[in-house]
Amino acid sequence: MNVSNSKIVQLIRSSNKVRTTINFSLIAVFIFNIRKLLFPVNFQQDDVSELSVIFLQDIKCAFFDFGDTHPLWSTFIWFTSRVFPSFEYFISVSNVIITLISLAILFKILEDEFSYTTAIFGVSLLIISPVLLTYSTMLKQYPTELLSSIIFLRIYQIEKSQERKQYSNLIILFLTSFFVIITLSNSLVISIVIFSIIFIRKGGTLKRNITSSNVFIFLAISFPIFFINIIIRKVERPNFGLYWDEFFIETSTLVEFTNSFLFLNSLLLQSLLGNIYNRLAPLAFLFCIACALYKRKEVTNLSVGIIATLYFLSSLEIYPLGAGRTDILFLPFLIIVIANVFNLLHNYIPSQYQSAIPMALLILLSSYSFFQLEVNYKTENVEVAIEKIVGDTSKNKTIIVTEDLSPGFLYYASGYFDKKIDESLECPVEKLLINRYYSYEKSFGQSSDISTYELTKNIWLLGIELEGTTGRFRDVETYLIEKDYKAVETIKIPNGLYLINFSN
Repeated sequence: MNVSNSKIVQLIRSSNKVRTTINFSLIAVFIFNIRKLLFPVNFQQDDVSELSVIFLQDIKCAFFDFGDTHPLWSTFIWFTSRVFPSFEYFISVSNVIITLISLAILFKILEDEFSYTTAIFGVSLLIISPVLLTYSTMLKQYPTELLSSIIFLRIYQIEKSQERKQYSNLIILFLTSFFVIITLSNSLVISIVIFSIIFIRKGGTLKRNITSSNVFIFLAISFPIFFINIIIRKVERPNFGLYWDEFFIETSTLVEFTNSFLFLNSLLLQSLLGNIYNRLAPLAFLFCIACALYKRKEVTNLSVGIIATLYFLSSLEIYPLGAGRTDILFLPFLIIVIANVFNLLHNYIPSQYQSAIPMALLILLSSYSFFQLEVNYKTENVEVAIEKIVGDTSKNKTIIVTEDLSPGFLYYASGYFDKKIDESLECPVEKLLINRYYSYEKSFGQSSDISTYELTKNIWLLGIELEGTTGRFRDVETYLIEKDYKAVETIKIPNGLYLINFSN
C-alpha cells in the first residue's frame, strides 16, 4: 500500500470514529434528557388509566372491548401484566427502546435524503421535543405512532429511489395490519403513504405494477374500514368534540380561520421545539413548506401532503391539531420540512467549515439539554392517600375519589384490598372489595349525583386541584359541608392532590 492510499484509509477510519462518537453522543443526550422521567414512584393518572385492562380476565376483551382505538397496545399491556412482576416499568422501557429505534431510522432517512449534518440537526429536534421525551418513557402508545410514521416514510423513500427497489406486498401487508391495530391513528399516515407508493410504482416499467396497485389499494382501504365502527364511535362521543374542541381549526369566517390556524400551528411547533419556540415560528414554518414545494423533492412533498391532511382533518373536527401527544404521529414530517431548509442553508456554507458543523450541533444540543431544557412529568402519588385511608381502622367509612384519580387509586390499591372476579359481566373483571367506594364524575356537563351515595359518619375525599384551577372534588366538599360534615383533617400531597377526612 502506497503512502497516499494509507492516508486515505486513515482519513476514512478517523471519519468513522468521529461519526460513531457523534451517534453515541446523540443517544447519550437523549438518555440524559429523560433521566428524570424514568421509573417514577407513581405514574400519572392518565397513564395509569391504560393499566385498567389488567383487571380483565379474558385477552379477547382486552383487545375488542377495552382496546378502544389502540387494541393491540392494550393487549400488550394485558399480556405483560401476566408475565412481568413490575410490568409497568417493562412497558416504559419498551417505549424508550421504540423511540430509540425511531431516532435511528429517522437519522438514516435524513442522511440519505439530505446529508449527515442535516440528519444530526433533524434528530436533535426530536431529542429536545418535550412532548416526545415525556411520552417516550410513559405507558401510552404514542411512541409506536412515531415509529409507524417513520417506518412508512422510510419505505416510501426507498421505493422512490433511483434503484426502484420494491418491498414485498406481504411485508407491507404485515406492517400495515400490525401498526393499524396497535393504534388506529396510524391508518391516517399509512393510507397516504401507500397511495403515494401506488403512484410511484405506476411510474415504473414492471408489469406487476398494476397488480401491486390493486393490492395496495386494498391495504389502504380495508384496514381502516375493518375498524370503522370503532373510529365512528370515537368521533361521535360527546366528550370527544368537547375535549378536543380547542384544537380544531375554525372555518366559520376567514378571520377565525386565520387566527385559529396560526394559533394551532404555534402549539404544533411548540410540541417539537419546546423552549426554543419563537412567536415567529409559525410564519417560518410556512416558509419551510413553501421551500419544500418549490424544490419538488418527493419525500418533502409527501411530508407537506401529510401535514396538509392534518390541517384538513382538524378543520373537519376529526383529528386535533397542536394538542401535544396527538402531534407525535406527525412530528417526523415537520422535521423533514424544516430539515429541507436547513440543508439548503448548509449548502451555502464554505466547504472548509462544513466538517466542523456536526460537532458544533452536538455541542449546542448538549448545552441546551443541560442548561435550558425543561421536561416535567407530574407524578401523582396516590399511595400516600391509600395508606392513610387503609390506616383508618373505622369500619363504617365512605371513600369518594374524583373520576380523574380513580384509575390510579384502584390500581395502586390492589395490593391493600381483597379481590373478587365478577362473572356476571360479558367480560369477567377482577374488582376490589371496597365497601362504599364512589368515583365522582364531573366532565363535559355531566356530574355524579352525590345524593345517591351511601354516606357514613366518616368520609374520605380524594381529589386534585392544580394552581389556578378549582378541583372537581370541591363540589363534593361543598355538598358535605351543607350536610353538616366538618373537615377534621386535610392532607396536601405534592402535585396538587388533596385528601380530606370529613366527620359528622
